[in-house]
Amino acid sequence: MKVQADNIPPLTLFLQGGLFINYNVEKKTRQDNNKDYYEYDSLFMTNIFPNRGDIINAFMLDKYPEPGQEIAMLNNYNIGKTEYVDIYNEYQEYRNFAKGIADQVISQ
Repeated sequence: MKVQADNIPPLTLFLQGGLFINYNVEKKTRQDNNKDYYEYDSLFMTNIFPNRGDIINAFMLDKYPEPGQEIAMLNNYNIGKTEYVDIYNEYQEYRNFAKGIADQVISQ
C-alpha cells in the first residue's frame, strides 16, 4: 500500500495491533507549496514478532495474492515455457528484494 508522510518513516512500526514494514521510501516535493514529503510502500503484518521466513512470505503473498498464482508461474517456468522466463526472473528479483528487507527487519 502506498503511503505519504511529512517525515521519513521508520523501517518498522508497531501500530494497530500489528507490524508495518515501510520500504521504497522516496522523497518528493509538493507542487502547490514546495514542501518535501515522503512516499513509500507499507506492508502490514498481524504477526508482531515475525521471523525471516514470515516476512518473506508476507511480501510474496502481497505480490502474488491469488491462490496458486505463484506455484502456477513456477511450474510453467519449470516445464520450459519460454514466455515465463521474464516473469520468473522478475519473481526471483522480487524474492531477493523481500529477503533483503527481511534481513533488515530482523537485524533491528
